[in-house]
Amino acid sequence: FKCSSACQSCHDGSDYCDECNSSYYRMEDTFICVSECPVGYIIDNNTKKCLKCISPCNTCKESTSKCITCVSGYNLMESLNTCLDYTPENYYLDNDTYLKCESPCKDCLNKQKCISCIDDFLYLPEIGSCLKDCPEGYYKDGQVCLKCDNTCKMCLSITYCTQCNAGY
Repeated sequence: FKCSSACQSCHDGSDYCDECNSSYYRMEDTFICVSECPVGYIIDNNTKKCLKCISPCNTCKESTSKCITCVSGYNLMESLNTCLDYTPENYYLDNDTYLKCESPCKDCLNKQKCISCIDDFLYLPEIGSCLKDCPEGYYKDGQVCLKCDNTCKMCLSITYCTQCNAGY
């Protein structure tokens, strides 16, 4: 039986190689020899094999579980080279990649819009920002800045004005 030209040795003349010629790599799952590993595989130079990326990695680097891209339904967490099907705390989704919220945001919708703040910062929901102090026309309620009544320029609560707006 004659083996494929890429095979060093094979079973019964088929393309299923036991070993590949020196310039080829053996597909770990199909036993076919190829000159370069296809997308979704990495080269293991020690064994001269093409190793399939482990799902949910679609493509990988350095190891079968170090993801570059993800299968459908998963998104890349670049900092860990892993694929997730949920948004982790302190991260937001941007073009299929999870990016870390920037301080002082604790959780965020995107690079500019916070939804909660780290300790010692107050959340201003109207603009999705984290501030050291509430601006004029707002009062501190826990970790949040809430709007004073329209008649108040400054207040300690919705019902307690410390300074009135002109005309009140």
